[in-house]
Amino acid sequence: MVTSPTLRPLQKPRRCQLGLEAQHCYCHGAIWGRMRVPPASPRPAPRPGCPHPPGKDFNYSSSEFVDGFLKYGFNTVLSKSLGSEREVPDTRNKKCFQKHYPANLPTASVVVCFHNEEFSALFRTMFSVVNLTPRHFLEEIILVDDMSDSDDLKEKLDHHLEVFRGKIKLIRNKKREGLIRSRMIGASRASGDVLVFLDSHCEVNKVWLEPLLHAIAKDPKMVVCPLIDVIDSVTLEYWPSPVVRGAFNWHLQFKWDNVFSYEMDGPEGPTLPIRSPAMAGGIFAINRHYFREIGQYDKGMNLWGAENLELSLRIWMCGGQLFVLPCSRVGHISKQRFPNQPEFAEAMTYNSLRLAHVWLDEYKEQFFLRRPGLKSVAYGNISERVELRKRLGCKSFQWYLDNVFPELEASEGGR
Repeated sequence: MVTSPTLRPLQKPRRCQLGLEAQHCYCHGAIWGRMRVPPASPRPAPRPGCPHPPGKDFNYSSSEFVDGFLKYGFNTVLSKSLGSEREVPDTRNKKCFQKHYPANLPTASVVVCFHNEEFSALFRTMFSVVNLTPRHFLEEIILVDDMSDSDDLKEKLDHHLEVFRGKIKLIRNKKREGLIRSRMIGASRASGDVLVFLDSHCEVNKVWLEPLLHAIAKDPKMVVCPLIDVIDSVTLEYWPSPVVRGAFNWHLQFKWDNVFSYEMDGPEGPTLPIRSPAMAGGIFAINRHYFREIGQYDKGMNLWGAENLELSLRIWMCGGQLFVLPCSRVGHISKQRFPNQPEFAEAMTYNSLRLAHVWLDEYKEQFFLRRPGLKSVAYGNISERVELRKRLGCKSFQWYLDNVFPELEASEGGR
């Protein structure tokens, strides 16, 4: 059973500067000290102070706010007041407005997995996809309910889904599978040409899908990610992200990395696709047949964590490419994570070990140098993934360092 962190006295938010180490505005984090956990989202551009929720003075000391924040990791009171639909700012670079995409593009199956997601956030995800996606490109939205026990996600969900008139398939897992296997279940039921994976607390932006579909139409072995904007966990304000790429360190922890200036030189400026060593994980698009051909996810992994890095390495090392497309924008709620959730930490460790033993070759020693206590920790049977690597004729991790992410090898002496 997950226990709640000890709360400090609640305070009304004060104005503050954006902290670089926190990646988004944490003056609300002063409400209680244990909420200062950096979200896995790009750092937004600095602003003069923290925005207050629109239209009223918000009671941050109410039990409804505190209980919702502890349960879901964001402001559920404000989420409910926003409802299922809202307009978010178009955060694309103006040069993106000049781009035009063919009318004949592949169709997309959007896969959204959830476990006890807050109802309004889940519905804003779906409404944003339906409202901002041309109907002829959207084959379906596939919802995978990973054994939720919330009453809101039972009959109430079924009833409200009727508004989408059959555009949504709802799959209910008969046992808890975790995000990784749930996505594979959703993908197995998809019929679109392209799989687009979204988290269950996202809001897509204008012309978000066309750049992803266009890139995959040109190269079916290209896997593409939108630029992920930040939705503040307290105010739910939508923040623009700078152009960044995905990376990681020798601890196998994902991080956002600056883009080289030469990649944004030229007449198209910050609209060109950016080669990315890794994906953040929750939000990307891939050709459906290629996803199956390359081995989907490692179904031996638990819950979620490190699957994004494992898939990223497999894409690059086995003949594919991974890009971030700055002209595609998707907002993502930067949920607060609390430290007393051992099952997630255990899954991250277990999954990272599977990744290291299958894909890092001799460089797994760099991982164990930083985490020596994991050398004797069990990681399950990896024979199927080792055989997959041989069957796909994948290159070495040394090749990956030389050709995709040389900055990682240069960081051997540090983190």
